[in-house]
Amino acid sequence: MPVHRAGSRLYHSVPFKHLVKKSGSASGARSSNISLNLVPFVDMMTMLVCFLLMVFSASGELLQAQRGLDLPIADSKQTLQQAPVIIVTKSEITYQGQLVATVDSALRDDSPTFK
Repeated sequence: MPVHRAGSRLYHSVPFKHLVKKSGSASGARSSNISLNLVPFVDMMTMLVCFLLMVFSASGELLQAQRGLDLPIADSKQTLQQAPVIIVTKSEITYQGQLVATVDSALRDDSPTFK
């Protein structure tokens, strides 16, 4: 790949025919060598993203409370129960951190139910 002089090269070889005046116009023909500036585009997108992040903050309030609206207070009478943790890996089966069986012994078991 040849080394070129520094400068903007975005779509350098694409002729923008809709931006170029016709050769018969009074002001004369313009060159079709139009390049798009990438830096202002990235700056604009950065400002847009920052603006949208500020507007749509992650505070959790999606709906604004209206006047006269009283939301119920959420409280729980019972404590939450912990769900049992069953871990099946390539080599072993554990229940609540205790080894139940190895996978090889479970595959060799011929009984209809595994206990």
